[in-house]
Amino acid sequence: MNEFHFAPRPTVKICGMEFDLDITDVGMVSAVIDSFSNLMRYYQELQQAREKMMQPQENEDMIARMQEAENANRALYETAKGFITRVLGIEGYEAIFKNRKPNSAEHMEVCNFIYANLLLNRNQYIEAKMQEEEDGED
Repeated sequence: MNEFHFAPRPTVKICGMEFDLDITDVGMVSAVIDSFSNLMRYYQELQQAREKMMQPQENEDMIARMQEAENANRALYETAKGFITRVLGIEGYEAIFKNRKPNSAEHMEVCNFIYANLLLNRNQYIEAKMQEEEDGED
């Protein structure tokens, strides 16, 4: 009798927990497209706001510059949280960041780790498909 089995999905471990990280997953692709470019933009805005804070000027300007940095930091954190949640699910996000205070730097570290592994999985997937095509031509 013929039997069908799904191919194993690529996985990644984060904080000791294993998660699917399948680049062919439609939700994964949309998360990368929607969120990751925004993450880079908010990261650059935060860097610029921090640089402005270091420039000596009037105290009134300092408060405005601190607010600008806070807003950029919050946008970066929220976007990173959204990306991680879309990729790993709400339960996965909550498990990773349980008992941790909101921290945009830690969120970006997780985003970068996920993104790097997605690219690695993508390259491996493409290479496997190319090998299948070559094997099929023989």
